[in-house]
Amino acid sequence: MYDFCLGRGAQYPIEFLRGEDRPGGRRSWQGTLVRDEYAGYDSALDPESWPGRTGAGCIAHARRKCDELLKAGGGSSVADEVLRRMARIWRLEREFAGMGAPRRLAARQELAKPLWQDLHEWLQLERARVADGGATAKAIDYSLNNWPALTRNLDDGECRFRTTTSKT
Repeated sequence: MYDFCLGRGAQYPIEFLRGEDRPGGRRSWQGTLVRDEYAGYDSALDPESWPGRTGAGCIAHARRKCDELLKAGGGSSVADEVLRRMARIWRLEREFAGMGAPRRLAARQELAKPLWQDLHEWLQLERARVADGGATAKAIDYSLNNWPALTRNLDDGECRFRTTTSKT
């Protein structure tokens, strides 16, 4: 579901997620919002203001950082490796797509979680090797800084692992 707004303020996701079913009948959405790291979502997902809401990261947005790194200037062994590792996770998620939430959660725990853990360890090692401020550091930092959100789907069989379902 998408909601186009002319601005980028936090009031837009707050208003959209608060919603209205019909005149006088208000609803407040609860659940997990799979999102990019647009800061406007932070207020709409604040647990003190909105209990029952949480945010999850999108692997496609993390992957895009490596795509951009490759397009910007030739090869990057780091970006190539991140994309290779993420592709393995993506393939598993495609296999999990037809499963019910309990079975998907079990499959994620058994099959995907070790891949996510390996990716995390590898990203941490690579991050220690690259200079601060460069494009490679920024691509790695996006994933590391958002790691809890990126891996939220490992604890929730209902949670999607990306926002780009309609784009594939």
